[in-house]
Amino acid sequence: GVAQPVVLTVAEVTTLGNGSVTVTATQTDSAGHVSGNSSIIFTIDTLVVSFGTSSPSTIPNFRIPVTRIPIVFTEPVTGFSVSNLSLYLNGRLVSLRGTIVTGSGANYVIQLRSLATNLKGSYRLDVSGLSGMTRIYSYYFNRI
Repeated sequence: GVAQPVVLTVAEVTTLGNGSVTVTATQTDSAGHVSGNSSIIFTIDTLVVSFGTSSPSTIPNFRIPVTRIPIVFTEPVTGFSVSNLSLYLNGRLVSLRGTIVTGSGANYVIQLRSLATNLKGSYRLDVSGLSGMTRIYSYYFNRI
């Protein structure tokens, strides 16, 4: 037979929730013969990717250059790299040359070279461009 789409309404997706869903189907021919079961498993994921960040009202202050920023996403992500980062000092873009991103799943560490945060001022690290991420998330800190 010809493949048939499985279409779920918003109410059905809400009822099923996030996670794995198995759809099992059979086919009946014109003579009434029923085929064996055929199944497919797919995942419903309605969560928006984000991570815990500081807010402008709770900005941490550091007396030495910030060289290590741990990032914990709300769910595992793939492809997170330096290309997803922008660092600003007092609103001006700072070079991330030499920055390394390590980790996997939902846990990563951004390793900045000390020169990137050597100057005193207000910093903002933006994370964007990941699949499932609907906006830019920012981490704020001050170098005093």
